[in-house]
Amino acid sequence: HEEQEELYFLHSGRVAIKFGDGTSHELEPGGLAWVDASTVRRLKNLSDSEDAVYVIVGAKDGYVGRDGRQPEGETHR
Repeated sequence: HEEQEELYFLHSGRVAIKFGDGTSHELEPGGLAWVDASTVRRLKNLSDSEDAVYVIVGAKDGYVGRDGRQPEGETHR
């Protein structure tokens, strides 16, 4: 994103949020993660048998539209 920050709330399951700098952060049910707009990230479900249910809330002075973009050299999977 160019402007929109995001807050992730994990309702159930387990996920890893992998960041563009190579680090990652795992969330368990009830976990929260705030991510700055310019931070490259990717979410991954850590279970092969359980769905991960999460909510993402974006904010930047109200709705900013779709300001997301793929990092250079990345393709959508």
